[in-house]
Amino acid sequence: MELATDIRDWKAGLIKWNDVDKGLLLSGPPGTGKTIYANALARTCGVPVVNASAAQWQARGHLGDFLKAMRTSFAEAKKLAPAILFIDELDSFGDRNDGSDNQSYDTKAINGFLECLDGSQDRDGVVVVAACNFPDRIDDAILRSGRLDRHIRIELPNAEAREAIFRIHLRGDLALEDITEFAFASGGATGADIARLIRDARRLARRKRRPMLQQDLRAVMPKSEVIPPENLYSTAIHEVGHAIAGVALGLELRQVTICPVVRLTSDVQGLGGVIFASRPWERRTRQYYLDMIAVYVAGSVAEDIFLGSHDDGWAIGEASDLQRATRLAIDMELVLGLGEHLFAHSKNIDRGMKEYGHVDQSVSVRVDGILREQIARARKIIERHRGASIKLHGELLEHSELSGERVLAIVEEAMKCETLQKALDL
Repeated sequence: MELATDIRDWKAGLIKWNDVDKGLLLSGPPGTGKTIYANALARTCGVPVVNASAAQWQARGHLGDFLKAMRTSFAEAKKLAPAILFIDELDSFGDRNDGSDNQSYDTKAINGFLECLDGSQDRDGVVVVAACNFPDRIDDAILRSGRLDRHIRIELPNAEAREAIFRIHLRGDLALEDITEFAFASGGATGADIARLIRDARRLARRKRRPMLQQDLRAVMPKSEVIPPENLYSTAIHEVGHAIAGVALGLELRQVTICPVVRLTSDVQGLGGVIFASRPWERRTRQYYLDMIAVYVAGSVAEDIFLGSHDDGWAIGEASDLQRATRLAIDMELVLGLGEHLFAHSKNIDRGMKEYGHVDQSVSVRVDGILREQIARARKIIERHRGASIKLHGELLEHSELSGERVLAIVEEAMKCETLQKALDL
C-alpha cells in the first residue's frame, strides 16, 4: 500500500524516485505464492509486471548472452515505467565468495546484476521484486540497503489460510458446504498443491458428467493418518516447552500448533511447531545465541520433566532441535567470535554436522558444555512455569493451535496466581 502511494506521488511529481522503495525480496518454499504476491502488488500499484528469471537468463549459455538477456529485461520494464520487474529464482545466481568452480562466471553475472540494480542505466520507475527459496544463498551485496533491502518471508499456509485458498480455487463450487476437513487434511500443502487437488477433483467430476462433489475432493486428497493420542500428547508437551522458554526469554511468540492429522506423502510437515516473530535489529551478542539454544532444547526438556524422558526425534535430521542448537554453539566457537578463542573461520564454510565431526576436540568439549548449560537453564525456566505449562498443554490438545497472545495471557495469569499464593502463605 505504501508503494502504491509512493508511485502515485512520483507520477504526480510530488516526490523523487530516490524516495521510493525500489527493491523487495520474497522468500519461502516452492508453491507458497511468491509470484501471486508480485502480481497482486502490481495490481495494487496499478502498474504492469515484466516477468524474468535468473535461471532463464543463464539458460542463454554464454556470459555475454546472459548479461544481454538481463539488461533486456530491465530495459523492457523501463519502457513500461512505472512497472514491476519480477525476477524469479534469484538464488540461482550463487555467491561470489562460495569458492565453486563457477565462481568467475557467478562474480561477473552478479556484478552485472548490481550495475542494473544501481541504475547505471537509468532505473527510474522500475521496482525490482525478486523471489527465491533459499535467501541465505544470495550474495550479500544484492541485499544491501538501496538494492533488495526489504525481505518478506512467505511461509506455508496454516489451516485457516488453506481453507481460504480452497475457496479461491473452488470458484463457487461447494459454496454452501463445510470444507474445514479438507483444510486440516491438507496440512503442509502449498497454495499450488491445493490448486492441483481441485483440478484433479474437477477432472473426476467431469468424467462422470456432473458437478463436483465433496467425495471428489476426498478421492484426490493425499493419504493421511490420525496421530495416536500418546504421540500427540508428547508432541504437545514438546511444543509447549519451546513456547514457554521463548516467552520467558523475551521472544515474541506468534503461534504454537500441533497436527492431529498428517499427510503421509508430505516431506515438509512436522507433528507440531512454534513460530516466533523475527527480530532483525536484535543485537546478536553471546547471550542472544545462548537464548536461542535454550529455546531449541526446551522441547525435549519439557518431555523429560512431564513424561520422564524424551525420544530421538530431537536429534534426527538437519532441522532437528539438537542439530540446530549444536550448529549455533559451533558458530559461536568457530565463526562468530563469541567463544573462548577469537579465531574465526570464513562465514561461508560448510557448517553442517559433517563439519562438526572434524572440529578440534577442545571445541567439541566447549560445545557440549554450552548445550548442557542451556539444557539446565531451560529446565529451570519450565519448572518455574510448571502451572502455565500444564494449562497450555491442555488447551493445545483441545484446540491444536494457540496464538502467542493466548500463551502469554496464560503465563501471566499463572504468575499472578503464584505470587498471590506466596503472599497468602506468608
